[in-house]
Amino acid sequence: MSRNLQRLRQWEMSAFGDLYDTHVSKIYRFLYHKTFDVTISEDLTQETFFKALRKIDSFHGETEEEFSSWLYTIAYHVAIDHFRHNSDENSLDESSEIAAESYDLGQHIDQKVKLTSVMDYLNTLKADQKELVIMRIWDDLSYAEISAITGKSVDACKKAISRLLIQIQSNVVSIALMIQIFIFFTK
Repeated sequence: MSRNLQRLRQWEMSAFGDLYDTHVSKIYRFLYHKTFDVTISEDLTQETFFKALRKIDSFHGETEEEFSSWLYTIAYHVAIDHFRHNSDENSLDESSEIAAESYDLGQHIDQKVKLTSVMDYLNTLKADQKELVIMRIWDDLSYAEISAITGKSVDACKKAISRLLIQIQSNVVSIALMIQIFIFFTK
């Protein structure tokens, strides 16, 4: 068991502060990729850690990786609750569309086209498939963490994500190629 987890089990609150410092930026990014809103992401990050602190007795893991997975699970449910209770605001799918439309790389139009193609293609996937890709690529979660969050086995997560990335790559490359051909012939 890590030193911070041992201290936390002995109710040393500074240990929670250390764990907070270690994980806050990852949890924030995870929530930001769901909301695409700085203020909401900050609020949900705060709520995630507040819930974690209140439920610390329910954490039975032994490693910081297990603690991290536990935090992501809380964050995931906090995001779901947020969208469930704020149905008048953007849904997860609408937020992704907004991000794809508003994301501007300026000097790299080719990269913008590819990113937009990826986001457009992600929006054609089922919600659970899209969530897997976002957790693995944008949130940079390990397969073990994704497994803990989704309740699927690590192998099932690996297979699903691998298939999805192959699908995305083949579709995005063909879309980007068609756009480049169109641009070439319309000059």
